[in-house]
This record gives sequence, C-alpha cells and structure tokens, in this order.
Amino acid sequence: MNKSILFSVSLTFILIGFTGFDLLLGDLQSNGMERAYSRVYLVAVDQNDEGMLIPLDIEIRRGTGKILMNIDNPSFITDTQQSMRTAVKEAFRLSGKDQSKFDVIFSLNTNASLVAGPSAGAAMTIGTIAALNGMKLRNDAVITGGIAYGGRITAVGGIRAKAEAVARAGKKLFLVPLGESVDREPVQKCVEKVEKNFKEKKCVVSYRVVDIEKLVGIDVVEVGTVQEALRYMVGS
Repeated sequence: MNKSILFSVSLTFILIGFTGFDLLLGDLQSNGMERAYSRVYLVAVDQNDEGMLIPLDIEIRRGTGKILMNIDNPSFITDTQQSMRTAVKEAFRLSGKDQSKFDVIFSLNTNASLVAGPSAGAAMTIGTIAALNGMKLRNDAVITGGIAYGGRITAVGGIRAKAEAVARAGKKLFLVPLGESVDREPVQKCVEKVEKNFKEKKCVVSYRVVDIEKLVGIDVVEVGTVQEALRYMVGS
C-alpha cells in the first residue's frame, strides 16, 4: 500500500559505481567524460508522521544549463522545483564552475503518491557539489535542510521523525539546521475546581525539551551552511 509523503525530504549520499567518477566533472571536455552519477536517499515524513528513505538519482552531463526532473508525480515538481533550482545554482557558484556548460537531472524512484517540501535543498546542493568536484561522500551520513543564497541551510520540519528513520536505516550521522537538534514536546497540566453546582477546569500547556540525539541513538549535529556540512559529509 502506497503512502503519501506530504512534506520534509532530506538526503543521504551513496555514489554509484562509475568509471572515472573520481575525475573532476569540470574537466569533462579535456578528459572525454560525458556524464557522472550519484545516488542519494530522501528522508520523507508521511501523513502518519512516519519517516522513510526514498532513493533519488542525480546525473550531471555536458549540456546547456538545464535542470531536468525525471519524476512522474507532478506534485513533487510543483512544490520542489524552486528548491532544485536554488540547490543547483548554489552548487555551481560555490564550486566556481560554469552552470551553462552542464545539465543536471534528478530522477525520483518511488511508489509514493506525493512528495513535497523544500528540505531536500541542502542535500541536493551537497550532492551536486560532490559530483562537480569528484568528492566521495560518506554513505552513513544524512542531511536535511532548505537552501538559501550563500549556502545557508534553513530550518525545516519533521526532524524527530526523520531522525528516527535515519537511525532505523543504520546511518550514524544526521545533520540538521541550527537550533533543530532538540524537539519540544507539549506537556499539559490541568486543575479542576468544583464549587457547589459549578465546575471549572483550567489547563496550562508547557513544553519539555527532548534531545533528539539521545532519543534515537545516533549523532545529530547542527550545521548552518553547506560549507560546514561538507566537512562532515566528505569522508572515507
């Protein structure tokens, strides 16, 4: 039975085997390479607040600056195309490469009926940077967050459910936007007052801070920029 993925997607990176992938994509013409690939995993939160991993393939090839989406679901395209454009633009800008010389293709392979939300932005940026520069990304690390100019990682929702999904998948590191390594659980306290034929109940809601790292048992680290995140994501 298919689940509807309503919001909040993030990515973890696994490079697909590719002859010559470790060469810089910026040197495609001189090296005779035509294209390079990477596979990443979205972490989505469904309508029941359950997290799950969804594979996304990224292809970069010589071209004319197009950003293409090989995705059947139009809802995904409508809600995330701006995030994709920003991610690719920032990746090329931060890499110092000419976007007009390459095409970037995102292919989503999932049975989910709806995927939406901006929080794949940071991960798409890092994935594109890695492909452009021949970086090897850790396959045990995941990042979530929106992307803004300058490589700034912006806040997103569903962090707790995402972290639980990342832990279930056996990953060791989850990168989150600044201020989002903790969750806030509502705690309601009520006092009931009875006087003769009158009953009054007053409730006050406060919030308890929950450390997500301790809750799920993996490392949860806050990052503010793509540049900072890359220091965690690039590894052996």
